[in-house]
Amino acid sequence: QQLAQAKKDQVDIEVMKSLALQQARSISALETAVQMELANDPMLGRYQEQQYTLDAQIADLESTTRRGNSPQLKQLRQMRMKTDQDLQQYRLRKEREIRDRLKQAPNDFLSQAMTEYTLRRKANDGKIAELEQDQQDKLDQLKQLGAHSPLLEMMQQELEQLKEVEQSIAIRLRSWGIEADAGQQRIQIMQPATASENINKVQRFSIAGVGGLAAFCLTCYGIALLEFSRRRLNGPDQVDEGLGIRVLGSLPSVSSRKSLGPGSMVAAQLSESIDNVRATLMHDSTTRRRQVILVSSASTMEGSTTVASHLALSLTRAGRRTLLIDGDIREPSLHKMFGMPLGDGVCEVLRSELDVTDAIRATNTEGLWLLTAGQCDMDAVHALATDLPQPIIEKLREEFDFIIIDGAPVLGLSDTLSLGQYVDGAILTVLRDHSEIRKVYQAAELLKSLGIRLIGAVVNGVPIKSDRRVTRLHRAAAKRPKKLSAEASG
Repeated sequence: QQLAQAKKDQVDIEVMKSLALQQARSISALETAVQMELANDPMLGRYQEQQYTLDAQIADLESTTRRGNSPQLKQLRQMRMKTDQDLQQYRLRKEREIRDRLKQAPNDFLSQAMTEYTLRRKANDGKIAELEQDQQDKLDQLKQLGAHSPLLEMMQQELEQLKEVEQSIAIRLRSWGIEADAGQQRIQIMQPATASENINKVQRFSIAGVGGLAAFCLTCYGIALLEFSRRRLNGPDQVDEGLGIRVLGSLPSVSSRKSLGPGSMVAAQLSESIDNVRATLMHDSTTRRRQVILVSSASTMEGSTTVASHLALSLTRAGRRTLLIDGDIREPSLHKMFGMPLGDGVCEVLRSELDVTDAIRATNTEGLWLLTAGQCDMDAVHALATDLPQPIIEKLREEFDFIIIDGAPVLGLSDTLSLGQYVDGAILTVLRDHSEIRKVYQAAELLKSLGIRLIGAVVNGVPIKSDRRVTRLHRAAAKRPKKLSAEASG
């Protein structure tokens, strides 16, 4: 019982350590420390005393004078306003200095908590080792006491003798049984057997035919059941009419990155298709709040990264300040697409190692900024499930018109469901002839059950016939740079 209690105390010590680490890394602890130092600042106290003095003088003067706008009263009010401005400026400057100093200074609370954890853990480990050794010594003593018991040894010898007697009796009984059976005829022929040819031939063929037909039917049923359980989407109609999910747009299939190069008809059609999604999104944002959008999919390899990046570019073309966030912190890809380093991103902001404004990077496209995923670890994954993302996203709302988050798959991971609590809506991407209808329906129902508003779905890989108006305008835009370069060389 003492050993079990010591191990329980060890678990409590580990819980205390985890709580201390979480409290030391929280933003609220830093703000509390800043406010405590501001409350003890003597300069702020003098400003407040000066405000109280001016307020008292103004109140006395207003009660004694008949004129509410006397020169002396105006002067006191101007001095009061000047004091307020000086107080606010000094408070903001002092708060910034204290916050920077506390971020760089060592955390005394964390050091004290880790010292206490080390001492308590060392003492408890020593206690556990001492109790285990004491327990082992007592077990050895019990074994020694039982090993030298004369009564026990006598009973063991008697048991061995009885086992030998039992074996000898069993051998005699087997020998007597063999001798008794040897003198008796155990098999008796009642009637000679007669062989018949081609007997029950029709019955055997019938059983074989029925068995083969049953096996064929079971095989067909199994294949049909397997195909039905893994039905894949064949077009936008199955999403809209079959699943009841609003289709925001359809994107053409992209075979390779070369097909998205300058002068490609696929790139032109992709831009036009994604602009339709942008128009729908901007129209909805006039009636409902649609500033922070999460783009995700039911499973992997269904085009969520493609839709998120091109939607952000489309919003930028419409003159909106747009931020693209790589929310798939376990398997990021946006940093490769934009040619930027992975570090100093979402994970570092979640671990409070970096401010979110310092982690945002400008891209080569004017009006588009990128927040990469950063170096992922379990601390960042656990922080994603807390309330830490909420103040970060609220701060970004003030700086950007639209925020597009490229999220992880909905099924199998909790990252997208954790981020979905702070967005204004979600877009589900599906891939034609790849996405399973059952998984898409399951992902949509899971988002709705958690209160995440599903704006609609975008279907990738749909064969789209190029409109001649789009191709003609795109060809004209592609020829213009060539003509300008030829004139410049001439």
